[in-house]
Amino acid sequence: MSEAIGRHREAFGSLHGLTECGQGSANTTPKTFTLPKYRADIDGLRAVAVLSVVAYHAFPAWVGGGLVGVDIFFVISGFLISTILFGNLQNNSFSFLEFYKRRIRRIFPALIVVCSASIIVGWFWLLPDEYQQLGKHIIGGSAFVSNFMFLGESGYFDNAADTKPLLHLWSLGVEEQFYIVWPLLLWYAWKRNWSWTTITIPVLAISFILNVATAHRHPDADFYSPITRFWELLIGALLADPNLNLIISNTRKRLDHFAAVLLPSKVSVTSGHNIREFKSLFGVFLIGISLVTIDREHLYPFTWALLPTLGAAFIIVSSTHAWFNRKVLASRVLVWFGLISYPLYLWHWPLFSFVTIIEAGTPSLGVRIAVVILSILLAWLTYIIIEKPVRYGKNPNSKTLGAILAMIAVGSGGCIIYDANGFPSRIGSQIAIDLINYNYLSPDPNGKSEEEFWEKGCFNMKDSVDFFRLNGCEQKAFPDRPTVFLLGDSFSAYLSLGLKSYLHERELNLFQYSATCVLLSLKEDRSRCREISAHILEMIKVQKPDIVVIFEHYWAVRDMFFENYWTNQQANQHTAPHYHEGVPYGEYLVRKTRELEDLGVRKIVLIGQMPMWDAMLPKVILRRFVRFGRPVPERTYEGIVQASLQFDDKLKRLEYPSNVIYVSLKDNLCNSSGCVVKVGPNISKDLLVWDTAHLTQSGAIFVAENILSKVIP
Repeated sequence: MSEAIGRHREAFGSLHGLTECGQGSANTTPKTFTLPKYRADIDGLRAVAVLSVVAYHAFPAWVGGGLVGVDIFFVISGFLISTILFGNLQNNSFSFLEFYKRRIRRIFPALIVVCSASIIVGWFWLLPDEYQQLGKHIIGGSAFVSNFMFLGESGYFDNAADTKPLLHLWSLGVEEQFYIVWPLLLWYAWKRNWSWTTITIPVLAISFILNVATAHRHPDADFYSPITRFWELLIGALLADPNLNLIISNTRKRLDHFAAVLLPSKVSVTSGHNIREFKSLFGVFLIGISLVTIDREHLYPFTWALLPTLGAAFIIVSSTHAWFNRKVLASRVLVWFGLISYPLYLWHWPLFSFVTIIEAGTPSLGVRIAVVILSILLAWLTYIIIEKPVRYGKNPNSKTLGAILAMIAVGSGGCIIYDANGFPSRIGSQIAIDLINYNYLSPDPNGKSEEEFWEKGCFNMKDSVDFFRLNGCEQKAFPDRPTVFLLGDSFSAYLSLGLKSYLHERELNLFQYSATCVLLSLKEDRSRCREISAHILEMIKVQKPDIVVIFEHYWAVRDMFFENYWTNQQANQHTAPHYHEGVPYGEYLVRKTRELEDLGVRKIVLIGQMPMWDAMLPKVILRRFVRFGRPVPERTYEGIVQASLQFDDKLKRLEYPSNVIYVSLKDNLCNSSGCVVKVGPNISKDLLVWDTAHLTQSGAIFVAENILSKVIP
């Protein structure tokens, strides 16, 4: 082990010739491109970062804040890269060509291997839409724009994160974009003899301010955008700034001078050992706090990312002499994990993702432990066989060119996969092909586009209240007949595929208000949703509907907007870009039904929580039944999320007004044999839901005619 560390240290070389920032001269004789002096404790800090991320993905219930390891990586990268840049610019030995050649030999080899392996595994295990998506992500990963790609994909019906094997490359995209922008800025400042500190601090401040300003209204952009993430790398850059370090050193000397004058004996108030140990242990404390307090319910990065980034910064500046750095971070085990941290980061998430996809659900604890072990093994082999031989040794130019060509080939492979729609010919049976066809969002049998379908289907995803009038959602087809109001989110929109025809056959009018808003809330931050809720209440006063049907994804609404309200208020942040009533969700739901009763609604049909599947139902059936030659069942509990059934029971037990009829979908769709899978003989159209819980048209007709007919005769 010590021999390996020694070779690694030698390969880093040493940083020398640091002078005052901005004083490089164009007339100085160029020196050899140098690298920073090796620090084993930083490799140990890398280990903490990568093991946190791996633990977060393997055991999220145990390490809820493990994703902060990415932020630690950012600080380390900013520090090391800026140390290289500052040192070589001051020595007049900086070369853009040499800098990027080294970046290519560092980043490309392991990434090429992981992307290639993903293409191979995907060929055998991914369905066409999944494989096509993988091809798209291969393109993004090879071009280092994955963060922009995933930002563009985030949306209402976006695929789950677990089904994206290369999702973790977003952070690599942010780093590589930093490596393009930052050297140019520093080089520009150096050419004009500007102090680098005057560049670093303003850019850091602007990036951090944009991060805080963006977090609530555009949380996805805040997470993925390099503009709102650069401040984390720039914290590391500040640590490497020789000008700032000189200012700090001079300040310490002045404090020591004043102490010598004022105190009876000569005492150094800023020296050495105690402050060094404090910085190291305080950094450990900040990282530890972030690991145990931050979870996926928090807005991130927002201000929470200050905990791990400042923690990493304190550890780095405490130097190799601090006890924790020397004894713990520089230990052989952590250094070893630090050396394989990059390939370990690359390998672990695709393995977890593929296992989740193949099993059509969350893998068991034993499988997750096996994935962790396999990730470590593959990372070590990649480091020994691929990474070290390419990074070090002879023929660096040939290796650089080879890496570039290989990356182009991988990116081209992604293009081919994407253009070929994931090669659907790989799937054999007709049943499998029929199941795959459910993956498309628009269920309209007439082949309308998704946008056109929802405009005519009265699902308001982003528009103002005028949407409902302009799209005929408030028209009485039968002037002298009773009127039914349908309220809710996307669940109600898909239900309307069957409810609308059911009501029209009985000459009942339907006013539909399906929107991406919380039901009837007048306290949202989104003015659009407040206006929609106010309009619905006003229309109820005017139209006096005979029946109001309520159907939405109560479970998701509760988790997103209500469940953690008080905790997040105390933390001065919210789990989503909008907050609501400040009461438990069950109490809110009951209160809203009472408000409808006060408005004169005679009957309220509250449709309960839809039974949820842990993956898209067509894929659950394909992977758990069809691929093993098992017949497609009428009912099953395989793949059902039990918590969704339990949540329906909780809603059913609430004390609603006397005019509320609670329709339990669990009681109507599930029995001792399982929950309904299909509602007819034709597998190509008769599944109950097309994803994890949204009804197909056949499913909506089934619910309307067999369940709602009991309460809307």
